[in-house]
Amino acid sequence: MATTNDLLQHLADIYEPELLLPWQPALGHYVIMVLALLLLALLAWRGYQYWQAQAPKRLAWQTLQQIRWQEPAAAEHINHLLKRLLRTYHPTHPMLSAPITAWQAFLQQQLPTTLPLPNLQHLLYKAPSTAETEAHQQFWLAAAYIIKHFSKKRFAPTATAMLGTHHA
Repeated sequence: MATTNDLLQHLADIYEPELLLPWQPALGHYVIMVLALLLLALLAWRGYQYWQAQAPKRLAWQTLQQIRWQEPAAAEHINHLLKRLLRTYHPTHPMLSAPITAWQAFLQQQLPTTLPLPNLQHLLYKAPSTAETEAHQQFWLAAAYIIKHFSKKRFAPTATAMLGTHHA
């Protein structure tokens, strides 16, 4: 028989396996986590783009809050603010250079029927006075509604408006 020393030389050392985590994710889990992180990053980017796109609207709202409708020149400031907001989103909109009656009809289309627009011809082109505070307040409220509900798609120029044909 072979001696004990000869047998010990043929034995191999026993290696213990490396310490495993209690839960080690498979490759598929990593792929799902990466996709989830990419989706989260995409949603954050889209949210940031939306927030940036709404910046002119927020600025218009802040500016409107600073306009005191009791002042005689309030209607002129409000009208300028609405045109500036429209120009920001649609620089070539035909209503920017339209006559005041077409501008008033355009603004009235954006308002609910319960919120009528005062006569802009009278408000803007008559000498400013403090006697028309009700009309100024009405125009301020209409502008507040328009700014709050402003949508780039809703205010986009139509094909007929771009061609210059207006329907009565």
